[in-house]
Parts: sequence; structure tokens; C-alpha cells
Amino acid sequence: MYNGEKTLKRCLDSILSQTYSDFEVILVNDGSTDKSWDVCEEYAKRDQRIRLYSQPNEGVSAARNLGIRNSKGDYLTFVDCDDWIEPQMLSKMKSLIDTEMVDIVYMNFYYEIGTSQHIGELSPYPLRKKDISSYPLALLLPEASIYYDGVRQGHDILGAACGKLIKKSLLEDKIWFNEKLKVAEDCLFYLECFVKSRDIYIDNTPVYHYVIDSNSANHKIRHNVVKEGEYFYKYYEEFSKRLNEEIVDQFNEFVKYRCYYELITRYIDHKDQHSGIITKYRELSICLNNPIYSYSGAIPPYVNLFKKMELFFLKHKLCLPLLILNKVRTFLKSKLR
Repeated sequence: MYNGEKTLKRCLDSILSQTYSDFEVILVNDGSTDKSWDVCEEYAKRDQRIRLYSQPNEGVSAARNLGIRNSKGDYLTFVDCDDWIEPQMLSKMKSLIDTEMVDIVYMNFYYEIGTSQHIGELSPYPLRKKDISSYPLALLLPEASIYYDGVRQGHDILGAACGKLIKKSLLEDKIWFNEKLKVAEDCLFYLECFVKSRDIYIDNTPVYHYVIDSNSANHKIRHNVVKEGEYFYKYYEEFSKRLNEEIVDQFNEFVKYRCYYELITRYIDHKDQHSGIITKYRELSICLNNPIYSYSGAIPPYVNLFKKMELFFLKHKLCLPLLILNKVRTFLKSKLR
């Protein structure tokens, strides 16, 4: 947790109310400056299953790695301090991972946006690893799973750190959260797990309440987005060497698109970026000369017209149309909310 004082009790109450009771709770305080640590100590006194760790503010990946290193159980699951879980989550996931004899169980989310709630999009029927061979591509471009496997998947659910149960033996001191990545570090973690796993099981049952707060740090403007993108490209390109040859090039082109998407939405045209259109145009023009944004692949036939236009404009470095398209995307998202 980092400054989770306001939501931490709700989170911990949901964990300690699980119908399955044989678990440990590792709480990692990532340099909080509020009263989060006091809340942790209060709960640790009440329940001996809770163990406390604290570190300077090093980020979510370092915090999760600290938790992994100090865990004693055979299975791992992650919960963020502003979220909460259903009482049957651990029981359901443990039953599935045992009966289906898989390495990872994925489950669905409740999305909590203000006072509204909706359930995430996953296949209505259970899936195994063989049913979603497009997983690496789908985490970068969600439409890929529909085109290649005929299943519609919420890529944010498949790539999120939370809402999953994983056999700790799968990691074997070789798979960790990349502490240099500030974008999609959880996706990379589960990409590595997916490739290494014997089998997985995806269940549509929602068990995890994921809170979307437009004021959270995850939605703030990111002034270091280019440097973050360079790390993202570097480590995803390294990972691509472990993929089947027939999808490596396509995967790396989708990585470039993801780098661009982060650039335009989290910095260039972010709601807190108050520069004029001319300044944004100039800055975007400069950024697109960086190889991490140089999309040169084919435009997938399975994406919608909006994304086809976006990829075409990105491929030809047409900055003004890209800025206009992002304005349209922002407007449509605001209406959908």
C-alpha cells in the first residue's frame, strides 16, 4: 500500500472475511506518509496471519517482489489496498487450481466507478491455455483474441496483477515484477508466467472489486512517459524472443502502438496538459522520431475503423489527425462513463 489509509480497512476486512481461512496476509507499506502503517499494526495485533513489511517508496513492483520473497505459501494472489474481494474468492480459486490442475487461475472483476458497478468482459465459458493462443498479442491489442481465437477478453483483466491465483513454484526465482517498468509491469509478469505455464484456467466469475478513480496516481499526467516508454519497449522486445517466431514481429509492432497510446493519452493530450494545439503538434512530431513509436507493421484487418485510422496516421507520422482522433476518443469515453 501507498497512502491507503482511507480504503485499507475495507480491503483488509474483505480479506479476513474469506470462507477459506488457511492463508497468510503479507502487508507491504511502500513508504506511506499517512496513517496506513498504524492501520496495519492495528490489524496485525488482531490476527496472527498478518505479517508486516515496510520499505521506502520504491513503487508497486518492488512492493510485490518483497511480498513474493517473504511468502511461505504454495500459492500467491495480489490485492491492492484501494480494492476489495468477495468472501469466496480464495475458496473458489483454490478449488479451481486444484481440480483443473493448472498453474494459474484467472477470474473476473467488478469494476467500481464512483457509485456505479459493472462486470468485466470475459468469455462466458471457461478457457484453457490452448483456447487463447493469442494471449501475448491480445494484451497489447484486445481485438486479437476475437480474430485468432474467437473469444472476447478484457485485456486489462488478463494482464492485471490482481484477481488471479498462481502457483509459487512457477516463478522459481526467475519471474519477478520488473522494477524499472512503470507501465504494464503486471502484463509483462503474467506474459512470462503464461509462456512458462503448463496450463491456465480462465473463469468468468467476478470475485475482485477493482476501483477506478480518475484522481488516482495511475491517471495523473506522466511527464517521464518517453523514458518509461523506452524501458517498456526494451523489456517487451527482450520478452518477445521467447515467443513463437510467427508472432514476434507483430508483437513488437503492437508494443510500438502501446508506447504511442501511453504517450498521447498520459502526456501529450492528457487532460492536465494545458499546452495549445501547436505546442502539442510540435512535441508529438519530435517524439514520433523515436524508434519506439515507429509503427511499420501491417494494419490488422480485425480492428475497428477508428483504430485502423489511428494506426495508419501513426505509421505515416500524421500528427494533427492523431491529435484529433485522441480528442474524439476522450469525448466518447466521457460519454460512456
